Amino acid sequence: MTRLTPVLFSWLSVCALSLSFSTYSLADTPKPEKAPATNAPAKPTSKKAEAEPPPPPGTPASMPATSRPASKPAVVRFLTPQQADKFQETINQSNPGDTILLRAGIYRYKKGLQIHNVDKLSIEGQGEVWIIVEDLYDDVFQIKDSSDITIRFIKARHARPLGKFNCEGAVIRAMNSKRIWIDHCELNGSGAVGIRAFEVRDLVATHNFIHHNTLAAFMIMQSRWIAIHHNTIVNNGSSIYSLGSASIRMNQNVVANNKGNNTWSSPFTRKVLGE
Repeated sequence: MTRLTPVLFSWLSVCALSLSFSTYSLADTPKPEKAPATNAPAKPTSKKAEAEPPPPPGTPASMPATSRPASKPAVVRFLTPQQADKFQETINQSNPGDTILLRAGIYRYKKGLQIHNVDKLSIEGQGEVWIIVEDLYDDVFQIKDSSDITIRFIKARHARPLGKFNCEGAVIRAMNSKRIWIDHCELNGSGAVGIRAFEVRDLVATHNFIHHNTLAAFMIMQSRWIAIHHNTIVNNGSSIYSLGSASIRMNQNVVANNKGNNTWSSPFTRKVLGE
């Protein structure tokens, strides 16, 4: 018993020392601190997108630099004689490529119809369509500052034609315009001239009946590239009056009983011919 006492005492001392060291290690180990609570939003992890380059100078702020005005689709509009008062308004409101179809009947007006600053418009009659204008000094149709205008299957005159030449209006007058086509129309002698052109480029008249105009069936002045094909030109003051124009072509027309069948292309021509 006496021998075991030192051994037992040594073993108990070692155990007590080990237990004391373990307790110290566990007590002194720092615990991780919790992050303080916050209501701030989390920061995005992705990079901020680069700003778009500014539009070129002069671009309106309300219109993107790449935008373009949308063109309106072409339409076909129908009118009847009962809607004759809507004809001029329909012309004014037309868009490029539009067609105005006139139902058969008589369309009466105090003043002539104006086709001004219009592009790509067709006016066509369906059946027998008459356009009658009361004012003798107005053109029945006046085309001005326009392009790509077509008039087809229309009969046009003034209400009370004069028996001899006066300064009355033309049946169709075109000024400062280009690419005009008059086709299958009857231009009755209610005016001084059936078709009158001044500073017009590319005028084509086909299959028309032009008669009893007091001055001439055609008056072509300061114009070029004029084609007159397959027309009946009879009983007019003259067939064609031309001054300062170029490139007038006439093929397969019926020309008869006009008082003067001359083409006046210059003052010299008129002097030689004695006209």
